[in-house]
Amino acid sequence: MSMDNAIDRAQRESPSYQKAVTTVANSYWMYRNYRSTLLPSLDLDLTLPNYTAGNDRIQQPDGSFELRKRSVLYNTGFLSIDQNVPFTGGVFSVASTLNRNQVYEPTPNTEWLSVPIIFNYEQPMLLYNNFRWNRKVQPLLYDESLKKYSEDIESIGLETSVFFFEAVTAENAYLLAEINNKNLDTLYRLSKGRYNLGKIAENDLLSIELQLLNSENDLFQAKINRENTYKNLMRFLNYPLDTVLRLALPDHVPDLPILEEKALMEAHENRQQVLEFERRKIQADQRIAEARGQSGYNLSITGQLGISGVGNDIQSAYANPNAQQQYIALNLAIPLVDWGEAKSRVRMAKSTKDLDLVNINQEEINFDQEIRLEVKNYESQRKQLEIAARADTIGQLRYNVTKQRYIIGKINITDLNIAQQEMSNSRLAYLFALRDAWRSYYRIRVLTLYNFETNEKIIFEYEP
Repeated sequence: MSMDNAIDRAQRESPSYQKAVTTVANSYWMYRNYRSTLLPSLDLDLTLPNYTAGNDRIQQPDGSFELRKRSVLYNTGFLSIDQNVPFTGGVFSVASTLNRNQVYEPTPNTEWLSVPIIFNYEQPMLLYNNFRWNRKVQPLLYDESLKKYSEDIESIGLETSVFFFEAVTAENAYLLAEINNKNLDTLYRLSKGRYNLGKIAENDLLSIELQLLNSENDLFQAKINRENTYKNLMRFLNYPLDTVLRLALPDHVPDLPILEEKALMEAHENRQQVLEFERRKIQADQRIAEARGQSGYNLSITGQLGISGVGNDIQSAYANPNAQQQYIALNLAIPLVDWGEAKSRVRMAKSTKDLDLVNINQEEINFDQEIRLEVKNYESQRKQLEIAARADTIGQLRYNVTKQRYIIGKINITDLNIAQQEMSNSRLAYLFALRDAWRSYYRIRVLTLYNFETNEKIIFEYEP
């Protein structure tokens, strides 16, 4: 399995993928919920039945009261279409009602009341319109979630590279430990024969025997580390832990010169955080408007216009609905003394906005700085990888030469130990440099949402 294969698998099966999908799905349904408030709603409200029976105190013409037994059955139906009005923040409704009153006692009687059509408008507050602000904020929140989804999926590539290189490095460290153990075992046998011939001192033999014992311990620890990192990778890729895969080490990173200005331009066009800055500025203004709307001054309007009819049966109730129903109310609330409460609320909202703008400005600076630093880091990692690759080759060659010279007795065990240690260190340094270069490359992709190899924007479409 190559690292590209692992990333492709992780972007479809890993826990991070499931988390990204769940997060964007939540945002999608929040946006759908907001969109539904802009559409008309149809409601039916039925009361079937509402029965009342008991004794009522009824005042007589002479002023006295008499208890009368009363038994009534009410049936009510209410059908309405409601539409929020984003421009004003009010609610416009068209409704129709039908009522049936069946009196059993004291005098049997049946009466129908119909309101075929009635128009109603309710304006709760004129000073603050929440719908108007939501029309600005909610689409930005949804666009943020879509860009964040692309960032989250692309970040899985960076996360996968961490697990992949941990496993690959542990595998190579185990192979190095195994090779070192075999070499030391061979050298120990050789040195033991040379000691018996009196060509080396006992101290040299004991030194190489101690190294052999240490190498066996290193081999055991490397094996455990290899198994742990391999299982971590399998768990992240959602494979069974007993899956057997051979990991193919990438031997290079994309040889791409990345320009700072190009990276910055793509980041500003593609990243979710840029939309977040814009949205937070709008919400700061929204809080000020809301504080002003809650200043204590309140003006609300309610109006109603319709026709109704009454009859002893349902046909007559609808036959000639000629009675007009009209209703209008204007409510005005004015605080006379609030000891500066409303004013201080607005001032606090303005101060909060000023603080938000300072924070946003600093975050915008950090946003650009992070990209610039990562581009420089990528260039540095590429150069370090070149040096580490050369050092790895030299370390291997030097060890081979030193080992042959020790076998023929030209050098002592100390020089061989140094060469072996340098070979292992240079190999591991190369793996770390390769890991860091790939991490830096994927981090730039995450920070810009741009593929510099294909010169294309990185977009992962979300399908609800």
